[in-house]
Amino acid sequence: MLLKSISIRNYRSLESFDARFEDGVNVLSGENGRGKTNIIEAAYIFSRGRAYRAVRDTDMLRFGETTASVRIEYVSERGENSPLRSLGMNLTSAAVQGANGSAGQGLTGQTAGAVVKTFYEGKRAMSGAREMLGRFRSVLFCPDHLSLVQGAPDNRRSFMDCALGQFLPQYVAAYAEWADALKQRNALLRGYRDGLISESAFNAQRLDWNFIYAGLCGVLTDERARFVRTLSPWFAEFCRQMTGVPDASLRYVTDAQSEAAKAAFGADGARLELYGLDVKPDRERHVPLLQTTAERWSVSRKGAPLPPLKDGHDGINGPATSPDHAADGFMPDYDAGGQSRDGAAGEDPADTPAVSAGRSAAADIYMELADAMAQREREAGTTLFGPQHDDIEVSFGGADGRRFASQGQQRSMAVAMKLAEGELFAAASGEHPVYLLDDVLSELDKERRAFLLERLAGRQVIISTCDTVDLTNAHVIEV
Repeated sequence: MLLKSISIRNYRSLESFDARFEDGVNVLSGENGRGKTNIIEAAYIFSRGRAYRAVRDTDMLRFGETTASVRIEYVSERGENSPLRSLGMNLTSAAVQGANGSAGQGLTGQTAGAVVKTFYEGKRAMSGAREMLGRFRSVLFCPDHLSLVQGAPDNRRSFMDCALGQFLPQYVAAYAEWADALKQRNALLRGYRDGLISESAFNAQRLDWNFIYAGLCGVLTDERARFVRTLSPWFAEFCRQMTGVPDASLRYVTDAQSEAAKAAFGADGARLELYGLDVKPDRERHVPLLQTTAERWSVSRKGAPLPPLKDGHDGINGPATSPDHAADGFMPDYDAGGQSRDGAAGEDPADTPAVSAGRSAAADIYMELADAMAQREREAGTTLFGPQHDDIEVSFGGADGRRFASQGQQRSMAVAMKLAEGELFAAASGEHPVYLLDDVLSELDKERRAFLLERLAGRQVIISTCDTVDLTNAHVIEV
């Protein structure tokens, strides 16, 4: 994967910016406040589907402007015959678009000051960000990522979700459906607690929402756990190279392994053993849970049981494999050319299964948790279990890396996690992603900075920095 060029108009502080990039190291150089981070963010939008800093789309419009645009050109494979591809994003103030007549149609629910965001592949307007995901793959590394280990669990959940959105674009659809199910289930519980919903009405809806929510929890847990398990061998190797510590690992920690889950299944935890701390990953036999929202809701409304559990289901934390084989069976839903493995290029993932259909052992556990915690949830008026509580356990030298590793070692582990993410991208797709380093070199000491740059040799790297030390032979772009 190579980013060839970027063109920006009225994005954040940037009125107009155009640049061409080369293979190898590219440096965005300039004083603080010139917009270097905005350029990195604009490029990463085409990997994530939204800005990684902006809370609202209106934040991406340059002050006083009503329209903005970003466009990139890239090749998905190195080589002279690799076709040049382009992706674009247009931002238009809802008030302006509505004033243009037909362009304002379909803005139901838009509030004053809202922004309409449209993505393009070439000149073709896409249905949304989900359709774009998986085409341009990149790894972002910014100062916030240095707290991946010592920071809050939400940081590590975001790390998993952002990466999975590029590996499995349909994961984003599943996540959105899960978030909606959580919101609806919380509204039901809160309404019952506050006396706004009768006992009979509550019981009539509870099983449906338990079914939907547990199934979606199973999807997120399965995919996150498989991602962490696959990432762990590379993480361990990079930690060993940087620090000399041979015993480092990542492990996914979920409510499905909690004491509440053990209580739900009895002291022996037999059902937890089924979920699989020792089950070897097998992609061919792995069948995630969810079909489209409409189809799954239709099934749940009829009260139909889940399909039977298949043998060989992926466990939460299977045995670690060597980095050479860690990504075996972990293939993204889109190949390097943007061709869907389940349909034609450009097919809207919203019209295809969110992740696929089937039965997840995790879903069984979450259904049991819903029953075991029913009384507590009624009293609390909110959902008390699910992937929103999950985390990555970071082990370093056989101990808890968050508690016992030094700050320098924790930063080394953060670097190892981001490098491992890139290696998994490469192993899964056959092409290295573009590495976007936003002012992170200045946050690392000389040894870690040298290690990072050495490991990224032969990749395309775009760095924003005020300091060009150790970046000889780089392509420098003045901002």
